[in-house]
Amino acid sequence: MSSQNYNIDLIMLSNFGSSDGGRETWAYSFIPLLLGLNDKLHLRIFGFTPTGEPDNSDKLMRLARTGETERFVTKFFKVKWPSLPLFFSMFYRLKRYLQDSESDAPQLALAPGGLFEMLMLTYIPKYKNSTKVLWLRGIFCNEKANRVPFFLLPLLKKFEIYIVKKADVLIANGDDIAAYYGQYGLKIHVIKNGVDMSKWSVRDPVMKGPVHVAFIGRLAEAKGIVEFLKMVQMIKSGRNAESFVFSVIGHGPFSDEVESLKEKGALSCHGMVEHNELPKYLENFDVCVALTLAKDVGGGGGTSNALLEQMAAGRVILAWDNAIFRQLLDEQNSYLVKQGDVAALAGSLHEILLDKDRALSKGIAGKQVVSGFSINSQMDKFKKLVPSLIEIGQSNS
Repeated sequence: MSSQNYNIDLIMLSNFGSSDGGRETWAYSFIPLLLGLNDKLHLRIFGFTPTGEPDNSDKLMRLARTGETERFVTKFFKVKWPSLPLFFSMFYRLKRYLQDSESDAPQLALAPGGLFEMLMLTYIPKYKNSTKVLWLRGIFCNEKANRVPFFLLPLLKKFEIYIVKKADVLIANGDDIAAYYGQYGLKIHVIKNGVDMSKWSVRDPVMKGPVHVAFIGRLAEAKGIVEFLKMVQMIKSGRNAESFVFSVIGHGPFSDEVESLKEKGALSCHGMVEHNELPKYLENFDVCVALTLAKDVGGGGGTSNALLEQMAAGRVILAWDNAIFRQLLDEQNSYLVKQGDVAALAGSLHEILLDKDRALSKGIAGKQVVSGFSINSQMDKFKKLVPSLIEIGQSNS
């Protein structure tokens, strides 16, 4: 292994914006670790850039350190959106690109995502003899259920499992995802997300004066923004309205609703914030909410990067009591309420207001929990699942 290059292709249906979501956050942490394994390792990243969006390939290239750029390639395909579904456009362009390429097939093809990424690994001939690793970041059919006619959903589920089974190695980033796919007889390895504790080592919350509460994430129904806004309105119309300050960071389908409440003075909206800028924003918040909605069967959210970061920063966490968040949270390190219960959310904030010392102790406990979720530990677990990666990591020529 030490005498030849080790080639990895990483394929993701994404524009790799550093603040686009959990997969992108993961990628920006994981890619430097991959490059750092050995100077014989060559890495290609494949993504796409929709019409009208910035090309983020230069951002990814900045992850490479001196001496690593010559073995790091990013290729983003320009796609027209919405004239053609993104998956079909990227599949066609990637297949053509690899057919025309004179480079050898990679030893490892890594797809962080789900069905769409695995379809590319399965039906693009270049990857026929590559070790195919699918790193599941959600439950595809749960996420798409509301977009598919109910009578077609069972067929889609069967097709998904058929394709997912073609992976040589299956990884899930949460116990909930592993449990769902495990019921179909799939062997799933769980590697939960990691966090750079030093990056999120910010000033502890002090809770002097009003309690500052933040929603950070995509402003979509699945992320709980609807319930958050209802809670804001409930509290701001009550007798403790001046005891809380609400902030929102993110964008999405409910941006207009957020802006409407901002105009009424109920909250502040910071829009999209670069991921590297988030630590300084967190210093101004006391409480962060984690409101991603879990499906009735199997959760589906994995371990949340955002939650890990907020816990690492010592923020007090208010979350739904569901399969997603129970992987990290309990009554000792957070405030957990029944999913969908807006009144309970408001009630927990009033608990925090009445006993700030108890709230701060939960933030400290959360910080201690995530100290065991380092990004280096994540890489160590990943290497153990791919024997050839252990070899390249050990060779040092």
